[in-house]
Amino acid sequence: MHKVTSLDESHQTLLNDDETKPNRFQITRKNQNDRFFIDWDLHLNVKNELLENTVDWLLETSELKLQSRSVPKFRNLCEVLLLNLGKSLLQRRWIQIPKRTGDYSPGTKPHSLGFTKRHINTIEDILKRHELIYVIKGKKYRKDPQLSAWQPTELFDARLGTLSLASETLFNVESVRINKPLEPLTDLDLKQVEKDRQMLEAINAFLSKHSYPLKGPMRRIYSKRVGCAGRIFCEFQSISSRKVPIRQHSLIDGEQVVEVDIKASHPRMAVQEFHQEKISPDFYADIAKETDIFEVKVRKFFQVVLSSASEAQGRAAFLGEGYDSYDFKTLQKWVLGRYPKLPLFQSWSLEAMNHEGTILLNVMMKGVENERVVLPIHDAVAVRQRDRDWAVRTLKEQWYEHFGFDYCEVSYK
Repeated sequence: MHKVTSLDESHQTLLNDDETKPNRFQITRKNQNDRFFIDWDLHLNVKNELLENTVDWLLETSELKLQSRSVPKFRNLCEVLLLNLGKSLLQRRWIQIPKRTGDYSPGTKPHSLGFTKRHINTIEDILKRHELIYVIKGKKYRKDPQLSAWQPTELFDARLGTLSLASETLFNVESVRINKPLEPLTDLDLKQVEKDRQMLEAINAFLSKHSYPLKGPMRRIYSKRVGCAGRIFCEFQSISSRKVPIRQHSLIDGEQVVEVDIKASHPRMAVQEFHQEKISPDFYADIAKETDIFEVKVRKFFQVVLSSASEAQGRAAFLGEGYDSYDFKTLQKWVLGRYPKLPLFQSWSLEAMNHEGTILLNVMMKGVENERVVLPIHDAVAVRQRDRDWAVRTLKEQWYEHFGFDYCEVSYK
């Protein structure tokens, strides 16, 4: 089994620092990026002494009088919860855990694995009593119900986070999903979904034979209709890389990775489509120099104006980052003067995401054909360093094949 990370015990402080974790103690739809739902199928394919010893401690501390047939199920539950807590460290997100009695009744996933609400509560009590987790209690709000959620404290053994990088989940999942569909699928929609499904089945079959952090399947997720959003998702892409540089230490089949991304992807697509122009590789930096506004603000401005449904929503998102209204107005005036046809405040990014999903799906299929592991990161791909030049070339080729314009610029790190 190949290593999946170059992180070691010297990185433990980096992994488990409360200052870099989401500190909201209310998980709602508005901050859903700070959470993930527990993966009941998360597992390791090899025995690990640290994990076994921690499970032993939980079993002994619980003082439960378990029948011999129930011990393996309880130990399995402990492993699942500990690996998910490790994943919480890796992704800087809360774990949401269902606590209603009906969530553990016959026909549910936890019930099929022999997991019970009583045992969940027992483990929660131990971890909380020893100050190893923070706990949010679920609330029965009518409009936005909140599940219970856990997050490791700084006392949680960060080595379990590193260990969780080597965990994996099941590959036999629904590979294409349409969230909250507005209307029945047309024949054209069904054709696209079937094409996606066949490609993803081939990609997942290939990836299942290789090693990478948080190993699991690729899925394409549309929003409300086929052709809207449509990015490719996997657990790997949610590993922290900004707040804490964890993903940068990733290994694919034991080899260091490089990330190759499309520069200024959404503005590049928008200017290409509405003005038939190719923007420069330093698009954000060029505007920053011209307007005397920091590049990070320019980047955020384009993110919010292309993704927001209204000017008020876009402005609120920009100001919510601590930026000021003057910079927003200055950048808006610049864009309207230079690129007046751009679809500002029309949620156009949902269309751009779909383009990205299609391009990356095609790049991943090329990877299967060429025996190269390709992992998607929204508008970028992660590959082994030896495959960097191939990824650069293939991204540009697939952009041209998709759009008919040779306007793609990429960078790598």
